Amino acid sequence: MDRPDFDSAAYVKHVLETQNLGELLRTYNGVLTDIRALDAEKKALVYDNYSKLIAATETIRKMRANMDPLNPMASTLDPAIKSIYERAAVIKKEMREGMSEDERRVQEMSAEEKEKIKKRERSREVVESGFGRSGKDENLG
Repeated sequence: MDRPDFDSAAYVKHVLETQNLGELLRTYNGVLTDIRALDAEKKALVYDNYSKLIAATETIRKMRANMDPLNPMASTLDPAIKSIYERAAVIKKEMREGMSEDERRVQEMSAEEKEKIKKRERSREVVESGFGRSGKDENLG
């Protein structure tokens, strides 16, 4: 009976043709017991899901109640954050205006570009320390 291709009409016809009255009553009682058990399981599932729905609704209600006192505080944070952002933008602009062109270029470089420049400077320092400040090898004379 649990198979998707179960043919109920053929089953009933077969049972009626092959079973006597006592067997029919036992089959009927068995099917009725199974139906009642499935119905009880369905009710239990519905009740369980309903309980979970009520618990979730209660949780949401409590969360909203807990958030209500925070709403006025949250609404006062927006202007404060906006003010901080505007001040930071002004300071950034003033700092850029006070920088030389070279400092601005360095500020706008990516981390990779800055790393390449540092490597070049280190290489130059190594070369200069090996040959002295004059650019000549002091040992060669």
